[in-house]
Amino acid sequence: MHNVKILIPANFSFSTAIREIAKESGILAGFQQKQQNMLRLVVDELFMNAIRYGSNKESHIFVEAVIQGDSLVFAIEDEGKGETPIKAEDLKKIIQRETDCSNLEKTHGRGLAQITSNLVEAYEIIDKPEGGLRIEFSIKKQKDEEKKEQEYKKRSETILPEKTIELNDEIDMSNMENIITQVESLLHKHEDESFRLIFDFQKLSHCNSSFLGKLAEWHNNLSQKKGEIIIKQPSKTILEIIELVGLHHIFIIEQ
Repeated sequence: MHNVKILIPANFSFSTAIREIAKESGILAGFQQKQQNMLRLVVDELFMNAIRYGSNKESHIFVEAVIQGDSLVFAIEDEGKGETPIKAEDLKKIIQRETDCSNLEKTHGRGLAQITSNLVEAYEIIDKPEGGLRIEFSIKKQKDEEKKEQEYKKRSETILPEKTIELNDEIDMSNMENIITQVESLLHKHEDESFRLIFDFQKLSHCNSSFLGKLAEWHNNLSQKKGEIIIKQPSKTILEIIELVGLHHIFIIEQ
């Protein structure tokens, strides 16, 4: 049995480090690439929530990974020092409410709900006696399976003007707001127009589920004006993340 424990400052700049810890844990557990990507997505989402709701500038996040047979058990704890701390029972109710919502285009509350309903074998949320939350989940190693072909939406035949946003490197909480500002400025400038907004993912190596939620929000905005969002040339890793959170049903994806 392998056991890893680490204390990380509650700062979004450590997002890359936490994803690497998740990746290495997945490799040690013998996970295939798709499950490694899934694990990174889950841990990234939980790390962000621990910072947002359970931490202040002086806080730390406790991370633990334990390999038990063919399963990996991962836990993230916060100190409960955020401005809007939440109790375990309240968080469970929020997750249940959002899980029951069948609207794939819903943008708020997707992260934890998608994780608990689609990505993990089991999870537990616990109030720590000294304050804060411990969220623990397990993922079981999957056998190799032949990947099913996905049928993605196609461009409409309508001729629309196109505007392109190029994305580079990684998108996480440390830089996401700058990108959101850029996109929303563009949308505001052309708010009365119908157009095709192309996101070029060719140079993007990672994006978190919060950014995918914003993409869904922009999709809703544009579709009301007969516009479209196109995800162009996503890497295999990014495409699998889009599939994991169920958004491949609403985006036009071009390889």
